[in-house]
Amino acid sequence: MKKLLSSLGLLVLAAVTLTGCELYFGKSDDGGGQYNYCGADGYYSCNNGSCELVSTTCPGDPNGPTCETNADCAAGCFCQNGQCEEAGFCDPANPDATKCPDGFHCDDRSSCVPDECSDATPCPAGEVCNAGTCQPDPATCAGEVAATCNLVPPKCDVGSVATIVDGCYDGGCRAITSCDAPAVCGHLQHQEDCAGRNEDCKQVFIGINCTKPDGSACNMGDTGCTCQSFKYDRCDVK
Repeated sequence: MKKLLSSLGLLVLAAVTLTGCELYFGKSDDGGGQYNYCGADGYYSCNNGSCELVSTTCPGDPNGPTCETNADCAAGCFCQNGQCEEAGFCDPANPDATKCPDGFHCDDRSSCVPDECSDATPCPAGEVCNAGTCQPDPATCAGEVAATCNLVPPKCDVGSVATIVDGCYDGGCRAITSCDAPAVCGHLQHQEDCAGRNEDCKQVFIGINCTKPDGSACNMGDTGCTCQSFKYDRCDVK
């Protein structure tokens, strides 16, 4: 529902009746600007004189429904403990020009909202923290590397695997416990990690100084060979 405002008096009344999440009323003399007001039938968000009903109750109305997400609140507000609270406006296309308070970021409603994640509050596995919000991580532990990819995997520590983006290694490593899906057996670089996947992966070893019963050196495919020692070579599918 949209309507045009013809009087500034309604805005003055709104400033008196609005409680809780009081917003900046930025209407200019020529009818432009972004502002909000509380009318008899609900809460409106306005831009350049055109207003849209965004809620049937005003923020802070004790008799109205509580918010569940930031989107339930008017522009310039966020949802906290079921109530809409004010944090101010911002420009998502130019966040440096209109910075939000510390611990807040600019959302697609041009509103400052609390960060979902930080160094102290990491995102779930398979997501990364980007400007305070958890987003799908483009790098994954799962999947095969494309035959056309000419990049070699980085050397990862025990308990980690190389990450892949668009079928190629991206140069990063990730803890196996934080992967959103199991890596293929061939991507497990360390014997300890391969052994931990014994339900579907097997350890492959290379024999050192192997000889036949007559003492001659063993060749590939020979049987009955005896080796002085074995060295872990790779992880393979069972």
